[in-house]
Amino acid sequence: MSSAMRKHKAVFPDMAVNLVVAGESSGDLGAIMERLAVHLDKKAALRAQMINAMIYPAVVRANGLFIVGGLIAFITLMLPLYQTRMGRLWIDHILLRIPVIGSLLVTGSMAQLSWALSILLLSGVTVYDAMKITASLIGNRVYSDKLQAASVKILEGREVSRSLSHRKIPPLVLQMIAVGESTGNLDNVLQELGVYYEKLLEIAIKRLSALIEPAMILVIGSMVGFVYYAFFQALFSLVSGGR
Repeated sequence: MSSAMRKHKAVFPDMAVNLVVAGESSGDLGAIMERLAVHLDKKAALRAQMINAMIYPAVVRANGLFIVGGLIAFITLMLPLYQTRMGRLWIDHILLRIPVIGSLLVTGSMAQLSWALSILLLSGVTVYDAMKITASLIGNRVYSDKLQAASVKILEGREVSRSLSHRKIPPLVLQMIAVGESTGNLDNVLQELGVYYEKLLEIAIKRLSALIEPAMILVIGSMVGFVYYAFFQALFSLVSGGR
């Protein structure tokens, strides 16, 4: 089954193929496929929440279409730079530094990293292979490159927590991984981390939505108020002039 799936890379990601390999060798394919389904479902749900949080302001702004058009034009211009390795790394570094958005990206990346590593390790994949597979799944190049470098350090005998040390990886993640390594329970610790960061991301998205809605109402109300004020000012001027 894994060999057949590997021939269709456009449909099956590396994580799915490697999990099937682990399931075939361990005879526990059913449970592994269930874990994969849960992971993909959670990933899709989190992505939908983030998209929904950004749709509202684009819809209610009077010039929302112009904003969307501007974003599309900006992305089109930046695409050639983003397709280069250094350009993508530079852009991803900048994205992580943007207030509010950067913290959302960090939380989302930690949720994805923790879930992916835990599922792979629980399914019998080695730490080295789990790191390399997860690196191919993480969209942000900062974390992807760090995971690739960490896999090499692990082959050299370094601990996972020390190998992953980076200023953009929260200390909590590194501390929990260190605890998991020392207790021999790394897969379950990563699973708990995934649950924690998933909940944290959901709360952050809800707070962002809660902040956006009143802010947009205030902006739109101010615009409507200004239009009414200008209209009545013009009307009063005409009335005064007629007298």
